[in-house]
Amino acid sequence: MSNSLAPQVDAQHPWIGLASFTEAEWKFFAGRSEECEELLHLVQRDTLTLLYGVSGLGKTSLLNAGLFPQLRQHAFLPVPLRIDFGTDADSLSDQIQIAIRKAASAAGVEMPEARSQETLWEYFHRLGNDFWSPRNKPVTPVLVFDQFEELFTIGSEALGGVSCLESWVAELADLIENRAPPELRSEPARAADFRFEAVRLRILFSLREDYLPELDRLRSCFRALGQNRLRLLPMSKRQARGVIELGAELFESTAKERVLTFLAGAGDAEEEEEATIAPALLSLVLQDLNKRRLARDPEAKITADLLDLGQTQTLKDFYDRSLEQLPADIRVFIEDRLLTTSGYRNTCALDDALACPGVSLAVLNQLVDCRLLAFEDRRHQRSIELTHDILVAVIKASRDSRHECEARERTQAMEQVATQARLRRSRRNFVICAVAGMGAVVVAAFTAVSQHRVTVERQAAENLVQFINQNLYGKLEAIGRRDLLHEVIKEIRKHYENLAVKSSAGNVLHVLRMLHSTINLEGDILESQGDLQKALGCYNDGLAVAQSEEQQIGGKWSSKEDLAKSKMKIGKVYFEQGALDIAEKVYLEAVDLGEASARSQADANSESWLVLGECYEALGRISRENKQLDTSLTRLDRSLAALGTAKPSPRQQHLLVRSRISLNYTYRQQFKKTDDPAAIDKAIAECKLAVESCKAQEATFLGNSDLQCDLAESYDALGDALLSRDKMDLPEIRKVYEQGLKISQQLVKRDRTNLFWQRMLSYMCFDMGELSGLEGKRDEAMQYYQDCLDIRVQVVQQAGQLASSQQELATVCLEVAKKQKSSDRDPKPFLRQGLAAIATLERNNPLIPSQENLKSRLSKALREAESSEVPAAPPITLPAPTL
Repeated sequence: MSNSLAPQVDAQHPWIGLASFTEAEWKFFAGRSEECEELLHLVQRDTLTLLYGVSGLGKTSLLNAGLFPQLRQHAFLPVPLRIDFGTDADSLSDQIQIAIRKAASAAGVEMPEARSQETLWEYFHRLGNDFWSPRNKPVTPVLVFDQFEELFTIGSEALGGVSCLESWVAELADLIENRAPPELRSEPARAADFRFEAVRLRILFSLREDYLPELDRLRSCFRALGQNRLRLLPMSKRQARGVIELGAELFESTAKERVLTFLAGAGDAEEEEEATIAPALLSLVLQDLNKRRLARDPEAKITADLLDLGQTQTLKDFYDRSLEQLPADIRVFIEDRLLTTSGYRNTCALDDALACPGVSLAVLNQLVDCRLLAFEDRRHQRSIELTHDILVAVIKASRDSRHECEARERTQAMEQVATQARLRRSRRNFVICAVAGMGAVVVAAFTAVSQHRVTVERQAAENLVQFINQNLYGKLEAIGRRDLLHEVIKEIRKHYENLAVKSSAGNVLHVLRMLHSTINLEGDILESQGDLQKALGCYNDGLAVAQSEEQQIGGKWSSKEDLAKSKMKIGKVYFEQGALDIAEKVYLEAVDLGEASARSQADANSESWLVLGECYEALGRISRENKQLDTSLTRLDRSLAALGTAKPSPRQQHLLVRSRISLNYTYRQQFKKTDDPAAIDKAIAECKLAVESCKAQEATFLGNSDLQCDLAESYDALGDALLSRDKMDLPEIRKVYEQGLKISQQLVKRDRTNLFWQRMLSYMCFDMGELSGLEGKRDEAMQYYQDCLDIRVQVVQQAGQLASSQQELATVCLEVAKKQKSSDRDPKPFLRQGLAAIATLERNNPLIPSQENLKSRLSKALREAESSEVPAAPPITLPAPTL
């Protein structure tokens, strides 16, 4: 990165804030000596090295000022690379060649020239293509790809899609794995020009830790990808002391430890010493303290009174201070052009930036000088970007707040225009009435009628929503008419949106709450149909309404309850999309809001306890997916406790059953892990409680679809748990499964568009197939497996964006393929179907965790099937949908 205005680094300015250290500044790079030595050892040991860590830990500085000087001392030539994905950029191979030439020229290293259309493997393996130092000694080039995660963000789009990306990755993988181009094998004359053994070359990938799943998907290309890696962690307190010691003479004696204590957080002495510190925040705080010191007096010291800071406040102050005295358009440019919509750093070409309102080269230079922005030179184009990811959260929060203010101002402007129009009409009416001698009476009557009309309209809409929630929803759902229900809800939503504009200050909060409830109901309908993107849009709209409530009433329990509901529903969508990390974060935010709402209400039976119960149940499932069984049990216990506090209702009973079923799943996982019979006994006990709870309500809530689905899943979970016992009563288990199967079939007959009912039926069919296999009924088992697969394919066709549906289809395909093979039938079509489902899953759901394990099992089974002869036997029919 080349900046026109580099930060000053000397004894009076030993800390550079968010800037990255250059190789020339290595004397001021401290605290990472151990990591430098380990990274050097890894580079010396193998061809490929992986450096990864979360944002803000100083990976770029570690490479530039820590690793590069040591590499030069050991006869290595570091070649820094950051790939340009611009539309007019050189090819990736050419960029690498240009970087090698630049690094070699700066170090005085003699390098071979590349030939036209030459691959990377050919360049490094051609006879005579060696690198020589000025003292005529061999040098080993080290290609260092910094911020390699850009390959998976802007790279995949800029390269024209996955196929072009894979083409470049394959060329780099051939170089790392020393795989010669296939055409050389058929051209012996050309092959004589190359060395086929390992050559003097090292490659290092540096990327953010959250992109490891994307990188791990390339393991089939890079054999050595997981063998030689270093995870960069936050600094220990001891390491942070080394950074502070760079300017020890600038501190008062007691202030240094105060800085460490502040950055490490509160705690006892032992915990404090083991605490970790983010290097970027450390450097920014130290730079900020030093600036305050210099503002007092160049001879002054950093004292304790300068430490009245907060971590987020420091970053916010830095951002706000950088934009002081600048036009408001600059903030808009930074927040809207240098951040993507989803909140990632973005680059903007300098020409495009200068075309934005208020942006000039002088302003950009000022922001680069204060280290908020940085120039990036790539090929013949200069771009501008934020200096560091650590700024993203603060800038995104500022953008969100600005957008909310702008939306509020637009609403107020619209209301003002409407008010002025009403005033004009009122004045006109007043004049007319005054002429008739009836002015005061008419105005009073007009006001009363208007207020009465708004009240009547609002009450009518509320009655309609209550009717839908209590009566119509269940009736239309039971006959499969969610489409009609959706149309009704959309009309009610429009009505409430109009009422929100018309309502007086005293009524608007009530209208907003009803609007929030209506929007969430619309989202629930869309979610049940598998349209997750539109459902997420609805839930986000609901969140915006709840935030408007929060602004109107200043943090009362009702707005926090609505915020918690919206967060919970957003988390559910992310969970269904497979983004467990994001889902967990959103659910935890909902828990904080729900607890604040529940504990601030006088009514102990508030609905907030239901929100808490549902959130904790979802968090328990996430922990179970992440193999954190103890955490899962703790969260599920909290779910039961919260639900036990809530007022008894059909929904409360539904959530209690869901939590007990979830506890059953976790206990069964615990049993598989520990082989402890007590765990399976607990699982069975929870299932029986769930079944009894459903049966107890059956007479009271007959026709309740949620209850029927709960009962079916309770039977299914109970059968699964009974199958885990050492002594299995197969007739008893069949009876349990058949009860669940019957209920599931009845639900699907009511509404074949309900994805969750279809998935429930597929589970039951698969379990019936397993049971039939244990009973020796092979043909019956295969028919149940076929039914399960048919339903799974139907679900994928109906809701391809539902990540879990693709994953479950692939899993079912693998299991059915095993049954096919054991029945002397051809398993290959099912294995190919499973691999296709995984490919679609990875393509459409970039947030989902890596599916390498499932993909590997499918691929291995397919290779085995293709390499062995399968006796000719009629296969069962495989549906062939378009995924």
